[in-house]
Amino acid sequence: MASNTVVSSDDDNEDNTMDGIDQQTSSLAGTLEPFLVAAIDFGTTYSGIAHSFKHDFKRDPLKIHCHQKLAKSGKAFPSLKMPTTLLLDPDEGFVAFGYEAEETYSELVDSNAHFGWHYFKHFKMNLHKPKVKLSRDTMLKDDQDQEVLALTVFSESIKYFKEMLHQSFKNAAIKPTDDTITWVLTVPAIWDNNAKQFMREAAVKVVQQISL
Repeated sequence: MASNTVVSSDDDNEDNTMDGIDQQTSSLAGTLEPFLVAAIDFGTTYSGIAHSFKHDFKRDPLKIHCHQKLAKSGKAFPSLKMPTTLLLDPDEGFVAFGYEAEETYSELVDSNAHFGWHYFKHFKMNLHKPKVKLSRDTMLKDDQDQEVLALTVFSESIKYFKEMLHQSFKNAAIKPTDDTITWVLTVPAIWDNNAKQFMREAAVKVVQQISL
């Protein structure tokens, strides 16, 4: 797969993106020019995804499509975001994210079958702790104090939103491909370059190949 990816700070008044990242939509050699921008707001408490088509933006820059994911129970929530909560199975395979992760883990706890599973909640700011020296080997502890590679936790979360976007176009006449999507991933302005680089690598792990 190939994709365009931009790591963007949430502070509009300061350039906090990493050096070398072109923040303009660019075309990939030998592929179609990107015609859709998808933005993942990876929040401390809640996260969400939205997209905008190039032709829509030219007519109305405020025409943005937000995505809402129902809970496992089928309940709809008023917010277009979901809890920044990830559930992995004992083999560290993806199970669920957001409300579905909360409900699934709650069911496991109720049946006393949650031991060995990996439940992460509000884990984003672990990248900003002063005593954490970030690297590809950095580990995060789940609610049972079991350790999982931080890169796995963040990349599986980003992958969830990537697949959520593609799933929304499964019945569309024209389906965006990775080559025709420019991805934007927000990061806090207070993060240092190490934390931003870490998020970038987590995104790269998802798309396999990145064009800057």
